[in-house]
Amino acid sequence: MCLGADVLRLLQPAHKVVNVQKERVDYLIECWRNPRCRARTLPVIEHMQRAEIIGCIMQQEILYDWMRPRKPMALFMDSMAEHADQRFVHKRDGWSFLCSYTDLAHTEKFRRAFNMAGLLPIDDLNKHFGLFFEEFRSRFGKIPIFYLHFPLKLETRQKFRDRHLAIRQAVDCLATEFQPLYSLAVDEAVVDRDEERTADLWSFPYHYNKRTYEEFAYLVRATGAWPG
Repeated sequence: MCLGADVLRLLQPAHKVVNVQKERVDYLIECWRNPRCRARTLPVIEHMQRAEIIGCIMQQEILYDWMRPRKPMALFMDSMAEHADQRFVHKRDGWSFLCSYTDLAHTEKFRRAFNMAGLLPIDDLNKHFGLFFEEFRSRFGKIPIFYLHFPLKLETRQKFRDRHLAIRQAVDCLATEFQPLYSLAVDEAVVDRDEERTADLWSFPYHYNKRTYEEFAYLVRATGAWPG
């Protein structure tokens, strides 16, 4: 999580944080049920367009069963994996991995080895979120879950605007059933682009001004459930 990581830096948690990126709720459930489905890093490396994403694939392989802490204090999530990470399935062996479409070099060799399963379908959001929260509750009981929704303001592509609204609706609907589950979204009026963004991120819609992160941190604290 990138939004979540930036907000956590403001919250300054006193407890150890395990930060797992690019882990969709449907992927996690499938890998918990059948660990053979999890990613394999080595066959993916040669197809990576962005070397910094390799560590995220390694997390999918090694930290797929990250729900083994002795006494977790909270689950802290943001919406990026469900919002924008696509799933790619190895044609011969059936395992899969997650990343953004542009993280990969979509060569003929890659297409021969992998099928593109795409984004988490909007119609399946309630089902997969429900299964994920149910599994989490069965393991850890009623510890707080904070789910942060990436702001919509800077996103102009209709497909992703629709996904934002669908994800928010799904988590909002499940919040009552899986309390304490906090579905948090900032007032879009405070959102703007990162004041210190570099040229390569000039038009990127998912990095924000300082006030956006401060507002998220305020919303987390305002729940009264943040363990500190």
